[in-house]
Amino acid sequence: MAACSLQLRKRQTEGSKWDDYAGDRACGLIREVIEQVQKEDPVRGKWNVPSEAKGVVWCDASNLALGVVIDIGGVTAEDATWLRKKDDYNHINVAELESALKGMNLGVQWGLKQIVLMSDSEVVCGWLKATLSEQRKIRTKGAAEMLIKRRLGVFKSLVDELKLEVEVRYVASNENKADKPTRVRKNWLRDDVVLPSCAISVADLRSLHEQHHFGVERTWYLAKQVDAAVSKKEVKKVVRECERCQSIDPASVRHEPGELGVDTDWT
Repeated sequence: MAACSLQLRKRQTEGSKWDDYAGDRACGLIREVIEQVQKEDPVRGKWNVPSEAKGVVWCDASNLALGVVIDIGGVTAEDATWLRKKDDYNHINVAELESALKGMNLGVQWGLKQIVLMSDSEVVCGWLKATLSEQRKIRTKGAAEMLIKRRLGVFKSLVDELKLEVEVRYVASNENKADKPTRVRKNWLRDDVVLPSCAISVADLRSLHEQHHFGVERTWYLAKQVDAAVSKKEVKKVVRECERCQSIDPASVRHEPGELGVDTDWT
């Protein structure tokens, strides 16, 4: 599911309308998914879900997405994935806590009253257990302190108001059913820069940068004198790939040795 959401995001960067050509990048990702599904079709097993009030909720988070899997009576009833926003800079523990809340909400929609909440984050498991037992205060520091406490408050209110029986358990990451839905192939995450045909090319950017090996800001300024539409992201990629700029010794810019001084006094 994360793969499909990522494809949609990639597709939206290459076409302005739904009936536009999706672009080579998005089409390539879709072909990979089709080939994988043909080899490992996940649609198999039981189709009926037992009507029970007890279930297991698996939750996980990665840098890319949040994932939840609901097991009822030993049958996987539902799985869901939410792609994280590009500007989501929350700590991974906050994301793990968010996935636990989404898992609780999904479990409630299935009518579960007894929930075993599985997470591969020891920190989040500790927070949730302390919130349920009320034996100690949650001590967190940093910029995300209020975000964490607010989510824990929502979790506690949900349990109390709906009279849920919740047991929190830690599970290893490789045994977490919600881990795999939150990940995609590494080569899908590489940041390809595709320049319009009428814009300055990557080779031109590299040639411009190699004349003086300035930093990103100065190179970007000079590149905009050639093409005003060039983005800072494109320039940053070129500077990052420059071996001379990335090396520490020798320095990227050498100055001729000399002396500071004047022949006559200033008047």
